[in-house]
Amino acid sequence: MTREASLSETFAAGEMILRQRSLLGDAVRRLTKNRLAMISLIVIIALVILAIFAPVFATHDYSDTDFGKGNQYQGASTEHWLGTDGVGRDWYSRLVFGTRTSLEIGIFAQLIILAIGLPVGLLSGYMGGRVDSALMRVTDLAYAFPSLLFILLITQVLGASIFNIFLAIGLVAWVDIARLVR
Repeated sequence: MTREASLSETFAAGEMILRQRSLLGDAVRRLTKNRLAMISLIVIIALVILAIFAPVFATHDYSDTDFGKGNQYQGASTEHWLGTDGVGRDWYSRLVFGTRTSLEIGIFAQLIILAIGLPVGLLSGYMGGRVDSALMRVTDLAYAFPSLLFILLITQVLGASIFNIFLAIGLVAWVDIARLVR
């Protein structure tokens, strides 16, 4: 092999190394090339901004009732963009503030799911043997309960509050994460 051929192979190998991308760079490149994923990302970002700045975007107070002026079941207008409900509350303002509540439930319930499912799955996968078998039987037992019924039961026992809804969803949905991590 000649010296020139050896140098060209070395440069080709170096060029190949430079072309390699990081895992994050590859993920970003794939995300930006997928049109549907980009539209979804824009919608999610818009909903998060709407939830964070809900008092700015809302046209009325979401809990104000208006019985006196006959604003019940009013259709869409310049004052009430999506109309009003049976007690005169503005639908648009309630929708904007409801976005905040929905995102809170989704984020905090997922944190509880991760806090339970991640350690169970890691311990089960790492220890193996009897520990794995015992933890997976507990996971199977939790998986056997109907999710919605169990959530309703937990919220009935603990009381109806936003924190108890987070807790109920977290106590029911951790099994999938535990199995995946295992």
